Amino acid sequence: MDVHMPELDGLEAARRIRAAEAATSLPRTRIIALTANAFGEDRNACLAAGMDDFMVKPLERDRLAEILAVPGSGRLEFAQRDFLHKVVSRLLQDEVCALARR
Repeated sequence: MDVHMPELDGLEAARRIRAAEAATSLPRTRIIALTANAFGEDRNACLAAGMDDFMVKPLERDRLAEILAVPGSGRLEFAQRDFLHKVVSRLLQDEVCALARR
C-alpha cells in the first residue's frame, strides 16, 4: 500500500480496511506499506494504522520476496479477494466524490 496517496493516504486506507475486516468474519488481509520515508516514526505510524510490514522505496526485490515468504502470506481465497475488491472500490469511490466536491 502506497503511504502517500491524494485524498486518502495509505494510513487511513489501512485503518478503513481493518475496520471493515473487524465488522466481518473474513480473515485479516496482509497490508505492506510502501513509502519513500525511511524514519522509524514512519514505520511506527504504518504499523499503528494496521499495516503488517514496511518497505522503503525504491522497491528491493529481495526484501519483497522476504516479506512475502512469511507464513500466512499465500494466495488470497476467493472470498477474501472479493471482499478486498469491494473495500478498495468503495475507498476509490469516496476519493472520487471528494475530488468532485472541490
